[in-house]
Amino acid sequence: MSVPTPAAGALPLLEAQLQAFAGALDRDDYPQASAVLDAHDASLSALDLHGLDAQQLARVRDLVQAQQALLQRMGSLRDAARAHIQIGHQSLRAAHAYLSAESLA
Repeated sequence: MSVPTPAAGALPLLEAQLQAFAGALDRDDYPQASAVLDAHDASLSALDLHGLDAQQLARVRDLVQAQQALLQRMGSLRDAARAHIQIGHQSLRAAHAYLSAESLA
């Protein structure tokens, strides 16, 4: 029977952190998402891949791919928010222009 390496023991934590990150995104809780992502990055950076078997390395690869997918999702959410804000600014400028034109009439 083999003894699990510390890195192998860290894999469930990394998976839980990614699930918490996805959950925070689902709830639109961006401060929590940021905090969880920071913790996940620190855990991932501290991960020592030496001594992991092929199956564990595949889990790490899957975790990194899942993280990248979540980061892309976060980027899409950011872009959608930016577009929404820009539309709001355009509407506000149009309303001001309308009010200015009305006052001149």
